[in-house]
Amino acid sequence: MPKSISLREIARRLDIPPSTVVYYKDRFQRFIPHVGGPGRRKTYPPEALELFREIRAMYENNWTAEQIEEHLAARAGGMGHAVAEPVADMDSPELMRSLTSVLDRMSALLDDQAEQKVRIKALKAEVEALRRERDDLSAMHRRESDELRRELAALRADNVRMERYIKAKVERDNTLHGKPSRSFLSLPLVIRNGQGEYLGVSDKAKRPFSLQNLITLVQRNTSASKSVDMRWEREGHCWVLYIRANDMGSGREQNLILHAAQTITPSRNVVARLTRMSVDGTTVPDPFLLSLFKQIRDSFDE
Repeated sequence: MPKSISLREIARRLDIPPSTVVYYKDRFQRFIPHVGGPGRRKTYPPEALELFREIRAMYENNWTAEQIEEHLAARAGGMGHAVAEPVADMDSPELMRSLTSVLDRMSALLDDQAEQKVRIKALKAEVEALRRERDDLSAMHRRESDELRRELAALRADNVRMERYIKAKVERDNTLHGKPSRSFLSLPLVIRNGQGEYLGVSDKAKRPFSLQNLITLVQRNTSASKSVDMRWEREGHCWVLYIRANDMGSGREQNLILHAAQTITPSRNVVARLTRMSVDGTTVPDPFLLSLFKQIRDSFDE
């Protein structure tokens, strides 16, 4: 066995995704020994492999993260301290691909969940409709029912078109449309984890990742086959960024909405906190937001 091993090697030996190993490392880093310096130079001694294996087993046995932390703390006889690490340059094309990949995976998972719910609801409605038709309707009534369904479908289509027209008109006439100031866009972009900590991202030169950097990354994803539209709205003390991406090749449209508000951290730093994010109308759970930031931070950690 080598003197030290990387996170990728640990993931391979445990046969679990590298992103899961990264989550374990971040969540329980004060209990996991490592060697080398920060960033790409960090590796782990052989005994860390067994510690990762034990953490995975506890999760498989339905332990909560708090129970696992208490167990590790009791065995270690104390608590460690997390060490903040810089990440690679935010202008890297590879970072753009990582960000796009995370968003695509989040969107796919949310799409699958939404589609399953829609299918189940549609199947229940069809069964109920068939039962009613079998019990109550004659052949004439069924023909009349088919005609009513077509009329109902036409009315629904008209309603959808009207809703889109009204929404577009309201958006055009909305006096709250505008754009945040440059100072707000340049603030460090952070999220708040379950322990109340503010988490941000910085590059090798210690420059913080900001909303403007995020917008730049999204704009760079525009190509001949993919268009990206963005607009801002003010909602109380928050700024809301609407992002619509259209893939002309597949015909797929993706809509992202990000809510950000200026916040002062306990250490008196002024930041832009990402308070909420939704993909295609579905709110992204906090663990996904945390995963997005960890993906950016750990893109070049190996």
